[in-house]
Amino acid sequence: MINLPDKTTMTEIKCFVVEGRGFEVRTGDVGALICEIGALTPLQTADDIASAIYEARNIGFEQGRKYVRRALGVEK
Repeated sequence: MINLPDKTTMTEIKCFVVEGRGFEVRTGDVGALICEIGALTPLQTADDIASAIYEARNIGFEQGRKYVRRALGVEK
């Protein structure tokens, strides 16, 4: 999971089909790659989606924690 936009950017997230390779999830504004999902089998696709959701949740949690720490003056 890379280039995950935060809520403040209001960046659109789009999915593209990549022939023979699966899917790419990209930001709509500049097309930065967020993650790739390989569609070799339905089970692998589901596993890639679950992994992407897991990573996005963790990244969102860390971003939120950073904002709170900054608001409390604990972190710059």
